[in-house]
Amino acid sequence: MRELHEPMDLIYRSAADLTALAEAMAQLGLPLWLERVPAESSTVAAMTEVWRGRGIVPSGPIAKGDNHFDASLPALKYDPKEARERLKKSGYKGEEIVIETTAAYMANDKPMAEAIVAMWRDIGVNAKVEVVEYSVRAQKNRDKTFKGLWWSDPTSTLSDPDGMFWRLLSPGGPQDYWRHARFDELGEAARFSIDEKFRGQAYKEMTKIFLEHLPWIPIIQPYEDYGVQKHVDWTPNPNQTFEIRRFAFKFRRA
Repeated sequence: MRELHEPMDLIYRSAADLTALAEAMAQLGLPLWLERVPAESSTVAAMTEVWRGRGIVPSGPIAKGDNHFDASLPALKYDPKEARERLKKSGYKGEEIVIETTAAYMANDKPMAEAIVAMWRDIGVNAKVEVVEYSVRAQKNRDKTFKGLWWSDPTSTLSDPDGMFWRLLSPGGPQDYWRHARFDELGEAARFSIDEKFRGQAYKEMTKIFLEHLPWIPIIQPYEDYGVQKHVDWTPNPNQTFEIRRFAFKFRRA
């Protein structure tokens, strides 16, 4: 079931349907490892409503499918009660938190920003959404002048951590807002190393640092869906590059 993009909660029409599904799964005689996201999770609700279930709950900064993805990590925890308690202990005094987003520049950007704000308000964060034009977003991204947070859709250009979170978060990178000496040391070493065992260990430690400080707040790893005509034989690239050279694209003969 892990290869079917678990963790994910089960969506069912009725209790009887859920029982029938459980019985069918039990009859398979196979071990199942379902790292569940709680059924009351707003993340699951957002995925179901906005993404129609077409996404994965992240476990860290490395995308599932990339090199050195750690399949042993659980999905990021959803616990509103603990979040409220931590917020009280943090000394937060109700300061306004702004999430800036475009509308339809990226898939579901505005609806997801609104869903995030609703969840934050539920635990006591004074959050609001501000919609900006595409050109304004580009300028804010270039000048690093966002008011608070913004909805982003990072792309893994190399199917490797070096092509996504280190490319964006490294010193001088497009999202260079946070620095951590050990994180930087490991990222730089892993970039130039040809020892994959060392690189894997480095990214594991970087992931631990990332999850402690959260320079990003991972929400969802959406599926990339494409529709093609029956007479087209095309293999899409997971990094969103539209590749139509002969090795990836050809017409089928009738």
